[in-house]
Amino acid sequence: MDNLFFQKQGILLKQRKFKSNKVAFVFPGHGSQYKGMFSKFHNETFRNTMRIADSEYKKITGKSLIHLIESDAINKPEVMQPAIFATEVAMFKSLKERDIISNVLIGHSFGEISALCCGGVFDVKTGIDICIKRAKILNTLKPDKSGFMIAVRSEQRELINNIIRKMSLNSVEVAIKNTKKNTVYSGQKVDILRFRKSLKQNNIGSKLLTSIPFPFHSPLLREQSSKFEKMLNEYEFHYLKKDIEVYSTILGRKYEEADIKVMPKIIASQLVTPFDFENIILDVYKSGVNTFIECGPSNVLNKLISKILESKSSLILSTNTKGEDSNFSFLRACSEFILNYRGKIKMADSNKKAENYLVSATGYPHSLVKSLLENYNAEDDIRKYFAVPEDIAEKLKKYLINQETLNDKQNKENINKKIKRVIAEETGYPEEILEENADFEADLGIDSVKLSEILSKLSKKFKINLEGKTNKKFNTIRDIIACLPNESEFTLDKEVDKVDVEDKIRTVIEKLTGYPKDVLENNARFEADLGIDLDKKKEIFNQVASLYGLDNQNFDSANTIQELASSIKNLPVEKSINQEQSGNKEQISEDKVKQIIAEETGYPVEILNSDADLEADLGIDSVKKGEILGKLSSKFDDQIVEKENFEGIETIQDIITFFQKKK
Repeated sequence: MDNLFFQKQGILLKQRKFKSNKVAFVFPGHGSQYKGMFSKFHNETFRNTMRIADSEYKKITGKSLIHLIESDAINKPEVMQPAIFATEVAMFKSLKERDIISNVLIGHSFGEISALCCGGVFDVKTGIDICIKRAKILNTLKPDKSGFMIAVRSEQRELINNIIRKMSLNSVEVAIKNTKKNTVYSGQKVDILRFRKSLKQNNIGSKLLTSIPFPFHSPLLREQSSKFEKMLNEYEFHYLKKDIEVYSTILGRKYEEADIKVMPKIIASQLVTPFDFENIILDVYKSGVNTFIECGPSNVLNKLISKILESKSSLILSTNTKGEDSNFSFLRACSEFILNYRGKIKMADSNKKAENYLVSATGYPHSLVKSLLENYNAEDDIRKYFAVPEDIAEKLKKYLINQETLNDKQNKENINKKIKRVIAEETGYPEEILEENADFEADLGIDSVKLSEILSKLSKKFKINLEGKTNKKFNTIRDIIACLPNESEFTLDKEVDKVDVEDKIRTVIEKLTGYPKDVLENNARFEADLGIDLDKKKEIFNQVASLYGLDNQNFDSANTIQELASSIKNLPVEKSINQEQSGNKEQISEDKVKQIIAEETGYPVEILNSDADLEADLGIDSVKKGEILGKLSSKFDDQIVEKENFEGIETIQDIITFFQKKK
């Protein structure tokens, strides 16, 4: 370890190991990725491993994985999976270089591929190849099998099962049991959206996992699992390293030598097999493992394991936290490991207010902050010494000269209520369940997009730019209170009655996507919650604009039905939804219809025969059919296609005839 780093911070280490402790590295799966992850991480071992992965990825795809990680393509399966795998293996090697060694490797879902590589079953290049093939297989999923995953925060399993049964949500099944209060379900898109709405009506919290674009651990992926197993048979798998164990979430036990012979079947079955993460962690804990280090992007598993072992003596660390400097996250994990696992820290008391503020503003551990403050000299440049942005340095400076910056006389209770009111409006949660120290993401399922919306609204009400505080991490209501100015006045803007407008917007969305109106909630985000991409969103905006005679550019910033309705002000005389509109539309033709179907489904144009049955031959369900007809309507006809009008359309020729009759 880099002891010099800690010595400079005034931290004195005693190399005394706890004899009974074992260490587990845990590897996260889908959903842990984020744009630009580890891009500024300067560890040479990490970079070297990434170069090897990048070279192999480039050889197969012709593109640079390292560059794609820094782009919006990070959420595409063919980038996401190799990127998660590569960064996890690179982090494993970086920890090993610093003499932080694990006894057990545990992969959460897709993370098991990383765990197997680190356990010696195959090398980095083979792992990249496997990840690319896995992504390609997933991209062959037929529209009628596509779906979502949703995390449900409740222990009321019987009530949830009754909801699924009563609503005949046949595709919805348990995928992962993460904790007692966190269960992930997979299912077809419409079923999951109906499920989500019913959960909300029953005051059960949930979060749609939009960063995971497939219904993993579900029978919906049975065909992909079979294809993947056949592909995996071409690889040679090696026995695990003798000094390390890999715990399989799919098998529910540690890998054995005999498993290597059927490794293709085990890895492929991961796509369709549900698992119980909570039981796995408890089982590993009973075996003597009480230190868990998350080895990869974000800190999702850190939060889950903390919930599972909350009453047990354990050390749970993350090597990376989204929004935090990657180098510091890594060093913090290393330092906490040494301090808590190997030795004790010796230091004197320090300025408590400065310490608490610095911990809150930066996320630095108390132990590190204490030593920094203890060794601080008035001549030191605060910003450089504490490695913080200018605004934090200015506040800290006032603390260090005993001047209060946060107004303790502020009516925190009143402010708390007002913040809760905004959060309740944005999420639908009752105010009484919103605790001041509840974690937005872990406890309330509020992701970064929704949190940004909440901060934007609070910024307007309190007249402070909370969104601009990029160095500040808002994890709880308490974090927001700490950043509010003195004596802020909070007044709610008068809401315009938009019920009628919102209903008509839902009508348009139903006709262009096939989603039933009853699952379209006003605060559901077009892309994140409903899977409506940019092109489809433009179609919707065009139709809404045509209804009210507006320029659809006025709607560019709208992300929900509620926001879109808010953009429509001073409404002119409304046009009828079914009114003929003039315009120079293209003439429909067989080739043009086939081209749009190819764009929407991924099928090559040459296999699209005019007499092909849309559902039986091409696997195009009613939702996808609605999307295709919506796009054709936008291109060849001004009218919105009524759902009841296309139920008799069975073939490509039927589509052509349908539009020719309308002309």
